[in-house]
Amino acid sequence: MKTDTTLLPQAVVDQLQGEKLAFAVTTNTDNEIYSTAISWLAAVNPHLIRFAVSPKSPLIRNVNERPRMQILFSIPEQTLAVTGTARVLPDPIPDMPFPMLCVELAIDRADDIMFYGGKVTSEPKYIKTYAADLSQKLDTAVYTALRKPV
Repeated sequence: MKTDTTLLPQAVVDQLQGEKLAFAVTTNTDNEIYSTAISWLAAVNPHLIRFAVSPKSPLIRNVNERPRMQILFSIPEQTLAVTGTARVLPDPIPDMPFPMLCVELAIDRADDIMFYGGKVTSEPKYIKTYAADLSQKLDTAVYTALRKPV
């Protein structure tokens, strides 16, 4: 199913409220493509997605220099490419044992990019390889920041 919209449907916003395996795609000033996997992301509303990333990531420099980017992810029934203009929020995410920054993506377009005749039946799964108590602490700090009202 190929759909183009300037907003995220509410059903997608509802599904983007916790960890999802997604891919952030940017370009640098040499027009080279940079992709990175992200999992801490949240749709604030149908117009805005926030995600957390290390300040050491090349994504931060790329967004500051060339703010157009995409986030790609699969959820049941859809594989989406969300395109927009990003900005790095100036303050680090609080209560983290290491620095993390919040990036906001103002959505211009959301496309279902699944090939014709295909449909995602389950979300990609992954596990965290660090301590569960640390995982809970990090998740709480990050999602508190990502879900702040606009």
